[in-house]
Amino acid sequence: MKKCLELHLADISIEEALFDFIQKQFHFEAATITPLRGYSNQNYCIKDTDCREYILRIARPNRSYASLLAEEHVLQQLKQNGVANIPVQVHQACDLLSIQYKGRRHFIHLFEKIPGEIEGFWWQPCSIPKVQQLFELLAVLHDEMAVAPPLPGYKPAKYACQLPAMHSAQLAKTDTGLYVMRNWALFSKMAYRIQQDMAHYFPWGQARYQWIHGDIQLENVLFESARLTAFLDFELVSWDACERDVILSAFRVCKEGKTDAPFHYDKARFPII
Repeated sequence: MKKCLELHLADISIEEALFDFIQKQFHFEAATITPLRGYSNQNYCIKDTDCREYILRIARPNRSYASLLAEEHVLQQLKQNGVANIPVQVHQACDLLSIQYKGRRHFIHLFEKIPGEIEGFWWQPCSIPKVQQLFELLAVLHDEMAVAPPLPGYKPAKYACQLPAMHSAQLAKTDTGLYVMRNWALFSKMAYRIQQDMAHYFPWGQARYQWIHGDIQLENVLFESARLTAFLDFELVSWDACERDVILSAFRVCKEGKTDAPFHYDKARFPII
C-alpha cells in the first residue's frame, strides 16, 4: 500500500488549512482558493502567485483505496500514450494525501486546470449537437483506454448467477422468502429462463472488455466555444464492457429532471447515439 499523509483539521476551515498544505505538498504558494460546485466531491480552483490555475479535489468520504489505484493507473497510462483531453495529476510529495474532517477521511488530488466550462448539471438536458460530439469523442476515449492493461490480480466480472440446487434457510425469515421456498422448483425454472433470455438479448460474454470511464454525464465534461475539450472525473473507472459504458452514458445524458425516479428521457436524443 502507498504511503499516505493526513491533514487533521482542528478549529480552522478547510480553505485556511489548504494554503499551508499546498505549499508543503506541492511546493508552490497558493494566492487564491475558490470553492467550486461538486456533486459528491468538494472541488476548489487554486491560483498560484504566477496566475497558474489548478483544480483540487477532496473526495467523498467513502472512496475506496482500490478505486484510487484504478484511477491513477488509467490516467498515468493515458498520459504516457499522449492523450490530451484528460485530467493531469500534479506531482505531490507523498504517494497519497488525505484530510481527516469530522472523523472521516477524504483523499486529496491536485490536477492541472483544463480550459473549458461545465455547461450543465447532471440532471439537465444536453443539446443534440453536444450529444453527438460527446459520443464521437467517447468512442475515441474508449479506444485510448483499451490500450491500458488491467491491474495485477484482476478477476473478470461474472454476469450469470449459478442458482443453488436447494433454497437457503435464510428465505424463511420473510413472507416473500417463504413463498419462494414453497415454489422453489417453479422459481428455479423461471429464473433459468430469464437468464437465458438475458444472455440472448444482452450477450455480455461477447462484449469488449477494457477500462471504461463509468460516469459520463454533463458535470464530467468540459466545453469551450461549443467544443468538448475534456472528460473529467475518472473516479469510477473499472474494467468492464465498453458497450455497458455507452449504454449507461446514453441514459445519463438523455434524461431530464432532477429526481432519481422516475426520470424523463428525451427519445429524440437516443437515435443519434
